Amino acid sequence: MTLATLVQLVKRQARHGDLNVTTDQISIDIVNYINLRARRIWRRWNWDWLMEEISISVAVGTIDYTLASTVGTILILTPDNGVGQLKRTTFKRYHQWQKDEDDSTGVPSRYMSIGRSSTKAIRIRIWPSPSAATTIRGWGKTKWTSYVVGDISTNTEIQFMPEEFLNVVLLGVLANVAESQGNKVEAQEKEQRFKNELDDMIPDEENKPDEELSSPPPDLYIFNKRGRSGTQVL
Repeated sequence: MTLATLVQLVKRQARHGDLNVTTDQISIDIVNYINLRARRIWRRWNWDWLMEEISISVAVGTIDYTLASTVGTILILTPDNGVGQLKRTTFKRYHQWQKDEDDSTGVPSRYMSIGRSSTKAIRIRIWPSPSAATTIRGWGKTKWTSYVVGDISTNTEIQFMPEEFLNVVLLGVLANVAESQGNKVEAQEKEQRFKNELDDMIPDEENKPDEELSSPPPDLYIFNKRGRSGTQVL
């Protein structure tokens, strides 16, 4: 689906604005609403369609690195020549270690965020200082790039989001439009439906097994799971 199609759907269902006008304030507002709702969906879960691989070439003695500008957040980082993942640390903990071990070198085991670059790319500092060249690999979430009203006329496609999520975006935008029109009842109803639909997407995402179980889980495990769910029926 294109951005233009989604904007037209909003205008048609909300009876809001002119379908043939794409540069007025109403169109600008709808595009902004789409961006806001898409970001809420982005933040809500680590959706599989957002996963982006991270690869950082680490040089000896270099501790600061900038990730690709397409990475919106880090999920996991692991050095090729180390064991386990890099643990994220706070400024306080980092400076405690740095003070005690200023000359510490070795395989990086921790990292902390040190802000963003001029292009809004994530910057990190690793610790200890690398004693050998290696590659840090991992996974992050692809950054949502905001649309502008000019993207309507260029038939820009809705980025990476599966079609089944667009009805959730639509509900959220219709809630925004209703609120802007002063229709609080409709806005609240649409907002609740938006939240419910979004929450319903999460179990679908969780219940995608990587492989089929070759044998059933132990009876004790099943019994305990039933106990936690409030029933002991076998």
